[in-house]
Amino acid sequence: MTEGIAYEEDQVVWAKIRGYPWWPGVISKTEKSNLIRPVDDIQYTVNFIGENTHASLSSKYLSDFEMLYPQHSKLKGRAPGNKWLLKCIGIAKQLSDGILNVSNLPSINQSLIKKKHKTKAAEAENSQLAEPNFKLEQLKTLLEEKIHRISELQISTKSKKTTNILARHEKLLSEFTEGLSDEDGKVTEICKSLSELIELDINAKLLAKNPIKKIVKLLANSCQKSDCEVLKELAEVALRLREYWKKIREIGIPVEGCEKRFRTENDETYIADKSLRRRVCCKIAKVLENNNFAIEKAQEIALSIERNLRMKDPSMSSKYRNHFRLMIKDIKNISPAAYRAATETH
Repeated sequence: MTEGIAYEEDQVVWAKIRGYPWWPGVISKTEKSNLIRPVDDIQYTVNFIGENTHASLSSKYLSDFEMLYPQHSKLKGRAPGNKWLLKCIGIAKQLSDGILNVSNLPSINQSLIKKKHKTKAAEAENSQLAEPNFKLEQLKTLLEEKIHRISELQISTKSKKTTNILARHEKLLSEFTEGLSDEDGKVTEICKSLSELIELDINAKLLAKNPIKKIVKLLANSCQKSDCEVLKELAEVALRLREYWKKIREIGIPVEGCEKRFRTENDETYIADKSLRRRVCCKIAKVLENNNFAIEKAQEIALSIERNLRMKDPSMSSKYRNHFRLMIKDIKNISPAAYRAATETH
């Protein structure tokens, strides 16, 4: 701001309007104001470069272009709006140096604005073309299907390939969480990552040890705090993925141990509903694990309790199910110490 300086018509200047940054323009007209103060005696009509707008300003809202050019030309083009401002500054510099004719400003502005609109249209088209084959809603649907048929899943074996895949996704999700962004390209990349994780045939024991669960939780928490609706939706998918993994672990870890025991028993021929027996054993074992029983001990007790249930109702009908529902409430209150005390007295 250089108050008191007189400017001329066709001079390139910096102009300031409240709420907007300093912007380059060309003075098209000067006229005296009705104010008494000599400083504000002249009003300057400024046509802004790159915009179809003008303003009538006093000298205190103007500055010499060449004087402030070194300062304003150092703007970073990555910041919102700066790329366009830098383009306009470049045109102003050519006008100031006489490379472009000031009288051609209307046609120059028209050409600039036309290119700006074309660029925006191209970016919008590219954004549509770059849209992934799946959307967040499709990821949710895929997860619901996976969770619905979780009991049918085959438990995979731990592999070095799976570990490497998880490590790659862990790095990608961590970097995205640290520099959270709602840019289309980055969100698309995370959608693809979550899609691959959903489809990954993952081992329950590997899930228990791998930090990927914690990374996905951090991603969900960060996205939930965002004001962006897309990121909030991304958080929903991440949280649902954790639920899916939890169910894999609930089914996978106890079953892997229990199934070995099932194969060694001779009474499998007489099991009316093997699938139901499997689910009951897994549920009991999981509850006991949550009560701080060792995995092997929890599985052993689960097999024993289920066998007693089946003895009361070999057909495994509604009576078997009702007994199980009543018993699971009591099982939730069993602690290792109480169990030891009870077994020692018998």
